[in-house]
Amino acid sequence: MNTNVNHETPLQSETPSSLKTACIAFCQKTIRQIQKVKNALLADYARMMHGQEQAVRLALNEAEALAWETDFPHLVFPDLAVEKVEALAKWRGRQQAIQSTRPEWGFAS
Repeated sequence: MNTNVNHETPLQSETPSSLKTACIAFCQKTIRQIQKVKNALLADYARMMHGQEQAVRLALNEAEALAWETDFPHLVFPDLAVEKVEALAKWRGRQQAIQSTRPEWGFAS
């Protein structure tokens, strides 16, 4: 009884080259998805926070870096990005409140 049974799973039957190609394609797709969301958020928040475009960009970059530390960066990034930019907006609001209530320091002549 000589039966030739193939016990390989579909993943095992793939050549290393095709697996590598699939992984690269997935990573490139993920990068494009994150960049698309990042650009949309940057455009939206930059309009809301005039003069703070660079700070918004830095907040989005930080969110992206944190997202890449997870197993699902394309799923985690949007929430992290919103959280980071909202924290930036709160900080900016506190700074404006402090500056508007701060007494002017002057010296008598």
